Amino acid sequence: MRSLRNKFGVPWEHWGGIPLLALRIQAVARLSAMNCHSLTPTSKVKEMCIKKTSPNALANFSINIKFKLAFLWTALMFLYIYADYFRLMTPMKLEKMMNLQTPMGPTSPGILVIFSVILIIPTLMIILSIFLKPHVNKWLNIVIAFIYASISILIIISSIEDEWQTFFVIFNFVEILVFAIIISQALKWPREGYS
Repeated sequence: MRSLRNKFGVPWEHWGGIPLLALRIQAVARLSAMNCHSLTPTSKVKEMCIKKTSPNALANFSINIKFKLAFLWTALMFLYIYADYFRLMTPMKLEKMMNLQTPMGPTSPGILVIFSVILIIPTLMIILSIFLKPHVNKWLNIVIAFIYASISILIIISSIEDEWQTFFVIFNFVEILVFAIIISQALKWPREGYS
């Protein structure tokens, strides 16, 4: 009968007959006593390192950066929808719409195309954040978020003195916060080999 050997070629009998499971438990116990933070991010040992936590601690799973960005763009679209919906309730807004007036002047096919493109781009960013390659994805998110944050700042400046637009200014401040988070997340895009 052949003797079982460990990965170093030493027969298990020379280990005092300790079963493999007991050896793994001992190794994990030694690792748990080590300082987990001193290990390199790519180290396989770090994966096995056990952190001491309270029995009621909740698991915090890492979320892929692409999903984070897609969720942020989705949240932004909800902010756009609700802000525009509430804006319909301001004085003379519906009358201006019925008289084909926009904040940029009389309604025209060209103006409607511009408004459409302005809303299509963040909608596409939800999809593009998932499917684009990381390098292009990172910089596209940064550039588009910066441009749209600038638009939000201009809207705040133009609306800040109108009492009926206070809610709209609040929505735009929140939009700027979301754009800042998008830019921050994109700038911290993880490198390969790090989790």
